[in-house]
Amino acid sequence: MRFYKAIVKNIFVFFLVSFFVPSLAAQDTPIDKALIDLSNEVIVNIYRDIAKEKDWYVELKDFNEKHLLENTYGIYAIHYRYDDVDSPGKKQSMEFGVTILKMEDDNIFHGKGHNVFDLGFPLLNLKISGYQVKSIKNRQFDFQGPLQKHGQILLDEQAKKLPFQMSLESAQKYFFVGEEIEFTVKLKNISDKNLQVVNLNEETLFCEYNEEEWGKRSIAPAMSRYLEKTVLDPDKSINKILRIPSLQSPQEFEIYCSYGMTHKGVSPFGTLKIKVVKDVD
Repeated sequence: MRFYKAIVKNIFVFFLVSFFVPSLAAQDTPIDKALIDLSNEVIVNIYRDIAKEKDWYVELKDFNEKHLLENTYGIYAIHYRYDDVDSPGKKQSMEFGVTILKMEDDNIFHGKGHNVFDLGFPLLNLKISGYQVKSIKNRQFDFQGPLQKHGQILLDEQAKKLPFQMSLESAQKYFFVGEEIEFTVKLKNISDKNLQVVNLNEETLFCEYNEEEWGKRSIAPAMSRYLEKTVLDPDKSINKILRIPSLQSPQEFEIYCSYGMTHKGVSPFGTLKIKVVKDVD
């Protein structure tokens, strides 16, 4: 079901003008409509996930569509505050906010101090800006989960802007307990030009799974000149086969790998879900 922006009452007018307006200079260049639609998909999905948690967290009991606003780019914004007036002693409060702006915009939540964050997507010239202030309660809602889950939409879109693409592949749908896990890391030139890339190895790849790590997160500038390089023609790729020692119990997990060579500060990455079974039904 499509979400429509909240009807903003007079009480929110000053709030919207003074709090949700990015700097005027940053608005000179509009955001592409396709990116606005994608950004709205992210925020609406976050809204939906928060709304699903209302029955589990008392601090979300007042959360509703009036907290789904819109910034001046036409991108949704969420802003919510809950004050627990019944708590003994000092009043307990919880609040959070999130929207999507251009990279050069000031964070509109800058008044929230160290609770503010920006998650940048430089190839899209977008960033997720937000904050969360928690009370001292042990159990309370943390909106970082929905944020990370649906922020993946922008991460995937940004990956399309890279000249190279990384993917992880396996010839098997599942592996048996006690069987070595083998998969292939592929780096492909998806541009229309020849690209010089460094080969895939322990110095240029970083992979993690089940809290295990392999390789290096980035290429040290002093080391890059010594690494073996390859020229990739358009639509061509280089591969690297990696192996994980056998596991002794049925389980499912995800492998994440990233490439140390960047484009405008952004690294390509790939993921692969692995299923380990004891028997086949």
